[in-house]
Formats: sequence, C-alpha cells, structure tokens
Amino acid sequence: MIKEKIKYNGLDLNLNFSLDSKDDFLDYQQEIDTLTQVLSVSLINNSVDQEVRRFKISTSTNLNFYLYNTTGNTYANNLYATGFNSNEIQYNNNVLNSFFILDFYDSIDINTQNRIFTSYMTIINQTNASTTYILNTSNSNQFCYLYVPLSYINIQTGSTVTGYSKFSFYNAKTGSVKIFFNNDNSTLTNNERMLFKTELNLSNKTWKFDTRSFPNLFMFEEIKSTAYINRINAAVPKFNNKQQLYPTGNTFNYKTGTYLTE
Repeated sequence: MIKEKIKYNGLDLNLNFSLDSKDDFLDYQQEIDTLTQVLSVSLINNSVDQEVRRFKISTSTNLNFYLYNTTGNTYANNLYATGFNSNEIQYNNNVLNSFFILDFYDSIDINTQNRIFTSYMTIINQTNASTTYILNTSNSNQFCYLYVPLSYINIQTGSTVTGYSKFSFYNAKTGSVKIFFNNDNSTLTNNERMLFKTELNLSNKTWKFDTRSFPNLFMFEEIKSTAYINRINAAVPKFNNKQQLYPTGNTFNYKTGTYLTE
C-alpha cells in the first residue's frame, strides 16, 4: 500500500484513481533481479562490479538437463519432472520466472575456489517443456555467450585458461534451487562430481566444454548430497507476491470507510 500526504491549499482538488481487481506481475521482475543478485553473492564469494569481455561458444554443444521426479523416482529431461503441469508451462509466471544458472570457478577445490562469474538462462522451453538446449554460434540461447571479467583475463599468462562450470536451476514455483551433477563424473565423491571442465580461449574470445561426453553434456539433478543442497537453498531468500483482498460491496461510504451493496 502506498500512502501519500497532500497539503490543503484552500482550493478544490480532484483526485483520480481506479478501483479494480486486476492483479498482474508489475514489479515482479524487480524481485527476481534482487533474488538473482543475492543468490549469486551468497553461493560462494562476493561479486565485483567490473569490466567484462564477451566470449562466444566455439563448437555446437547440447545441454541435457535431467530433473528428478519424486513421484515416479525417475529422471526426465522436461519441466514436468520438477512439478510444473502443462497449463503452468504455457501460461504461468512461475515458469517464466524460473531460470538456469551457470557458475564459473577457477578450481575444483570447494574450500579454496573462487567464483569468477555467473550467467543466467532465463528463456526456457515452454512449447514442449524440454530441458535440452542447443548452444551454437548462430543460436540465441543466453548460454552461448559468457561474460568474463577483464581483471581475471589480465592475470592469465597463457592463451587459454581452464575453469570449471556448475549448473543449477531455480524453480520459481517452489522457491528452491536444483543442483546438477556431471554424468561423466557420476562415480566421484568430491566436488568435481558437480563440475564441467571449461576452456576459455583468450586469443579469439571463444569458449568450450572439455568433457568426456562433449559435445553432448548430460547432467542430472543431485539428490544424494542433501547437506550441500540444503546449504545452497538456505541462502535463497523467499518472497511472497500477496494478492490484494478487496472489500465487498460496490459503493464506498466515505463517512464510515465501508462499502455498501446497492
């Protein structure tokens, strides 16, 4: 509710305002922006506002995200597996406000690694609910380009640099983050299980994944590392978009502050 004070100057004033029951998602994006900013800071280390360089993917790559369906205890590469129904996928803002996250780190050691940058893919498939995405030089997918801080580039000594990418998915319906593990590293028990080796070419400003299954990357929602998953989700702020509760009636009585039904 917005409160305003108007000073009376002795003259008549006309105040125009509308009364209706339309509830839309104006200003919802500001809350999402706040979430992504806070989330990107709280996962590992503070972000720094600095100059970046854009790197383009060098080789066509397929990202295959498999989400866990708790009902059937199975994995599926579609949005239905994470709790969305067909109506929500086509029309609901919970899907529009969900997104995938790519975090780029400088090492695999969870105790000493630094997150260098974070990228987001906010445009997800609503036509067929598929969670398979193609990255190539002619694709408009947001993950086709990575924005690397110039300060990180300047400290490198070679023409290429190797880092490690981690993928996750923010579900706006549940307000939770899903973490994915690299199927190539599924037998590992350390932090490398979650990471995808990634190479940045500093000479021509391109990048690519350097994994065993490349150019097809298969990633599955992590369900075993509950302590790690809980730590990530504990850092996610929750917010509620509450619907206004309008009074009954159709005629306002300014003396009593109530509505009357005619």
